[in-house]
Amino acid sequence: MFLQAPHKKLQLVTTSKKLVEQCYEITKALSEERNDIVQHIRKSVLAMYLCICEASYQSKKQKRKTYKKALTQLMVADAAFEILIESGAVKQDQLANLPALFLYIYEQLNQLIEVA
Repeated sequence: MFLQAPHKKLQLVTTSKKLVEQCYEITKALSEERNDIVQHIRKSVLAMYLCICEASYQSKKQKRKTYKKALTQLMVADAAFEILIESGAVKQDQLANLPALFLYIYEQLNQLIEVA
């Protein structure tokens, strides 16, 4: 927000930020009863975004490890959403383009891990 750092213009960074924003928006409407899973989703997607930003300034060796952490956090959030959908707490039509964002980030992280 305060820095005009070059990594903020990268497609993966902007897409992962959109994912964080949409996850917060979708989980905002969930009941207090689901608070644990909501907090877990929010924590996971935020950690993923921060890892992606952090990796932008790391050495090649460190990048791979950090991208793997980001991928792990993405998969945790995906699993949590799966539970919300299967339990009926969230309907598929409420997700908008969330699945596409998850898929794009997943594919990009896997490619970055391979080349790092």
